[in-house]
Amino acid sequence: MQVIQPPVHLCIVGTGLIGGFIGSCFLNLPEDFKPTFIGREKLIDAVKQHGISVTRQFNARQNFPPETINISASLDDAATADIVFVCVKSQDTAIVSKKLKDVIKSTAIVVSLQNGIRNTQTLRQELPHNPIIGGIIPFNVIQEQATHYRQTTSGEIVLESSPSTPSVEALFKQSHLPVRSVIDIAGLQWTKLLMNLNNPVNALAGIPLAEQLQIKEYRLVTAACIEEALHLLKAHNIKTQRYGSIIPELLPTILRLPNGMFKMIAKKMISIDPLARSSMYDDLKRGRKTEIEFLNGEIEYLGKQLQHNSRPHSDENYQASPVNSRIIALIKNAESRDAGSPEMSAEDLLKQIHSY
Repeated sequence: MQVIQPPVHLCIVGTGLIGGFIGSCFLNLPEDFKPTFIGREKLIDAVKQHGISVTRQFNARQNFPPETINISASLDDAATADIVFVCVKSQDTAIVSKKLKDVIKSTAIVVSLQNGIRNTQTLRQELPHNPIIGGIIPFNVIQEQATHYRQTTSGEIVLESSPSTPSVEALFKQSHLPVRSVIDIAGLQWTKLLMNLNNPVNALAGIPLAEQLQIKEYRLVTAACIEEALHLLKAHNIKTQRYGSIIPELLPTILRLPNGMFKMIAKKMISIDPLARSSMYDDLKRGRKTEIEFLNGEIEYLGKQLQHNSRPHSDENYQASPVNSRIIALIKNAESRDAGSPEMSAEDLLKQIHSY
């Protein structure tokens, strides 16, 4: 069991919503554990001016002045890190891991706190000598003002069990963040991906999550995405796992319930801040490339594999993932327009996936 004793240099690579929030929570740790943030120049300027603040769910806002925060734009500042938290978008993992290979110590523990399925695999390929730990962040974070990170939904962090995990788990516990470790994280990652199939629906709707989930037609779109995904996962013999109170196979049924029944059940499953929105909505708003290829794109990939192996020769138009493929097309169209969310109505979005 590898348990690192203080002083410990922590490094947060990628200070978007999750990296900014987790790193901000680490600012509560004793001086021997203070983190270094690595982010964009724009954020650095804002932090130097305003500091960082964080609001955990059901807790008061905490403010950290600029002089207490180590922040840099250079990955070279990860050279002395004992634990590196990779929080960049999935599409940036390959580039970042190649750069880290030339910088970090071979003993540094690398923790992926990212959406998607492939990030830990990518990190292990590029950093074969480093301990790599997969992680799942179940809750939503929004950014209020330039440097205020606010948790808006509930959930328990999950870490992949390994000899290095106790050191990382202890950091989260010391930071008063709920966490547990599991031997097999892959099934939970697929369950999280299924839940994240609502991210593009929220981004296309352009309204808060709580409001979007109260409109049945939006939920029907998400249910169709998840149901299609479950079918393809079964076809490929990929197993999901129960995540807290979330039972993957029941999600489509729950989403299709009448509003009153859905609200009653959902309240027991997850707590959502009225202002919470998906990170994909935030990406569209800020003109950034989304993670659609690493969410619905994973389902489309499974569909294409199934099509190649089982497509009826008489049906050239056969598609195994029409719903998720249509959602991908809609998000990519929104990205190309660079005008934020298209704010599609629930009826229009439902028609889009039914007519595809």
